[in-house]
Amino acid sequence: MSIKHLELLRKALERKKWQFVQELPGNDYEISGYWEFARPNGNPKLLLAFEGLDDMSTLTIENAFGCHVVGQNEIGLYFGKVGKSFSEELDKFLQEVLKSVT
Repeated sequence: MSIKHLELLRKALERKKWQFVQELPGNDYEISGYWEFARPNGNPKLLLAFEGLDDMSTLTIENAFGCHVVGQNEIGLYFGKVGKSFSEELDKFLQEVLKSVT
């Protein structure tokens, strides 16, 4: 993953009217950290967990290889190459997120 993935993800969520609330630390094992988002009125909240399990350490959020919605692990996004396929996967992820919170 790269800073570019993070930027694309955050901007895409903000375009869908989600506001970034805070970044939280991970669990020093498989989760690099969390991003919390909320709607402008504060509800509902959305918590993304960044997956960073590595052989000998936990990766930073900037190096995580994917993320998922906490409590709905089946709604996830893999941070592959930035390009058309990632844009399509990001769009699909956003659709699933929006369906899960309505």
